[in-house]
Amino acid sequence: MCNTPNLFTFARILLIPIIIFAIHFQFYVIALSIAIFAVLTDYLDGWLARKLAQTSTLGSLLDPVADKFFEIFLLGYLLNFYEEKLFLTYFVLMTLRNCLQLSVFPVLMWWKKISFKVRPMLPAKIATGFGMAIVLVMIVNLDLQQYTLTFVMRSLFVLGIGLEVYMLVTFIPRYWLIYHGRHDTFI
Repeated sequence: MCNTPNLFTFARILLIPIIIFAIHFQFYVIALSIAIFAVLTDYLDGWLARKLAQTSTLGSLLDPVADKFFEIFLLGYLLNFYEEKLFLTYFVLMTLRNCLQLSVFPVLMWWKKISFKVRPMLPAKIATGFGMAIVLVMIVNLDLQQYTLTFVMRSLFVLGIGLEVYMLVTFIPRYWLIYHGRHDTFI
C-alpha cells in the first residue's frame, strides 16, 4: 500500500545512491544534508504511520530493510576512505547482523512459511540509530579532511562493536527458536 509513511521509507532507499554520488565527488555538505534528511525519514515514517493511522504490513517490513540498506551501502562505500581496523571490525559485525536479519524474509516467510511478529525493542533501535550516527560523523570527518574526529570515531566504533556483538548474541538464539517453531516474535 502506497501511503505517505511508505513514501518516506522508499525515499530513504532512493537517497542512498545520491549520497554516495555526492561523497564520491566530494560534495560533503550536500551528502551530509541528504544523509540527515534520510535519517530523519526513519523517524518520520513510523511517527506518521501511527499519527495518520496508516500502519501497514508493507511499511513494517520495508522500514527495517531501508535501515539495513542505508547502513550497509553507505558504510560499505565509506570503507574506501578509512583504514581504521576498528571500523572494519564494526562494519563486518554490523553487516553480519543486518544480513542475518534480512535473511528472515526469504528463509522464514517464503521457504519455511513461518509467520512471525517483529517487535523491535530499544537495543535494536539504538543499534540502527548508532549506525546512522556513524555514517553522519564519518561524512563530517571527510569534509574536515584532517580527520580531527578520530577519537570520537574510534569511541563510536568501540561502542558500536559492543552493541553489534550484543545484537548478534540476542538475535541468533531467537532466530533459531522461531525457525524451529518454539517462538513467534523477534524483539
